[in-house]
Formats: sequence, C-alpha cells, structure tokens
Amino acid sequence: MKILLLNGDASSGCDTIVSAFCQDLPSQHQVSFFTLRSMKLHSCCGCWTCWVKTPGRCVFSDGMGDIYPLIPSADLLVFLTPVQLGFPTSLIKAFQDRCIPMIHPYFSIIDGEFHHRRRYPKYPRIGLLLKGYESLTSPQLDMLTEIYRRYCINLHTSLSFVLSADSSVEEVLHEASGS
Repeated sequence: MKILLLNGDASSGCDTIVSAFCQDLPSQHQVSFFTLRSMKLHSCCGCWTCWVKTPGRCVFSDGMGDIYPLIPSADLLVFLTPVQLGFPTSLIKAFQDRCIPMIHPYFSIIDGEFHHRRRYPKYPRIGLLLKGYESLTSPQLDMLTEIYRRYCINLHTSLSFVLSADSSVEEVLHEASGS
C-alpha cells in the first residue's frame, strides 16, 4: 500500500508519532510523509486558474508541487493533526483548500447531490489520525467524521478511519483495508 502521510501539527508535537509510524510500518508498504509547517504553502486565493486557465495546475509554485503528483497514485492519504476547537489544524485546512485542482469545475450528480467531477481515475482513501481524539465529545466526533465523509465525496473517495493519533500501525492498516 502506498501511504501519503501529512503532518498538520503547527508545533513538533506529532513528529514522534510520524517517526514511530514510519518505523513500525511493515516493509511491503511505502510511505511518503510531509510536515506541512516546514513547507512553503500558499493559501488558496480562489482565482480558479487551476480550473480555467491551467486545468489541474495551481497558480502557486510552492510545496504543494511536491505533493500533488503523489495524491492520485497513493492508496491512502492520512491527515495527522492535533484537534483544535474540535477540528484539525489550519495547516490541514489550507492543504484541503489547495486540492481544488484535483477535481473538475464541472458537476455530476452523486446520490442526488451535485458534486465536482473527478479529474483522475483514482483517488486515495482518506484517514484521520487525531491527537486529542480522546478529548472529543461524541457529537464533536460525529460532526468531524461527517465533514470528512462529505469531503471524501467531492474527492471521489471514502473515509477509511478516524482514529486516535496513538493508534498502532496495525490498527491503522486494519481500518484502511476495511477488514
């Protein structure tokens, strides 16, 4: 399995989790990881150039250029992030906003709702590893799960798991495989 792991912690609090995850990952799996705080990433400016003038390519040349090519070939995209006020960090949100080039500006109907058409034949399943998972109330966790489930609809994929950042690699792989 090809795993793309994004560390969305604004401090170094999740760095040891990334190291442990990569170290404990069985050798038949391949992981690429990025620490978003150490990358130059612009916020989406909503210019729609990626849809109209340069389809599939963002106007900004920054760290996303290293990540974009890995997304369609990954089997699993994992957001590792602390929970702040019940949500992932602004680094994760900025990354998600910059994924607009990954879909078409045109719409199709999915389950009776309008959603963007896919640009690529395959998108990775998505998983959330949340530092502070244990502090979430059941309604907060349900809301966060539903937000990401709907995000996945727009990326033509599925939400594989929402787990504590302290979960073992085995548990993550088990949930990711749908077993």
